[in-house]
Amino acid sequence: MFEKWIRERIRDRLGGEEIERGKVSFKFGKFNVDAAIPSTRQAKVILEIKIHTDIQHTLALGGLLKSSPEDRKLGFVTLNEPKKEEVKKILNDFKESYKNRFDYLIIAGKDG
Repeated sequence: MFEKWIRERIRDRLGGEEIERGKVSFKFGKFNVDAAIPSTRQAKVILEIKIHTDIQHTLALGGLLKSSPEDRKLGFVTLNEPKKEEVKKILNDFKESYKNRFDYLIIAGKDG
């Protein structure tokens, strides 16, 4: 339900543009993404949406960035702030290393 709610909010802000969930092509093959804009066939922006995250899920974002076309952007939305400071450091490092290609949003407070 959280993913659906996020997709609906983004669709509303984009004036009704459809936000798809599904497989998007990467250098290593296809990967299921939580949201693709404008579509899974022409994704310019992909979103990964999690209720909470850990180091393993966060590090996987780096793999998606490295194997994406240079013009594709990746956003990460999480409901809860990560428990570990290392996770926030990794997210901030990605944001710095992939300027204009990666950003993240924490919606609520501390996880757990």
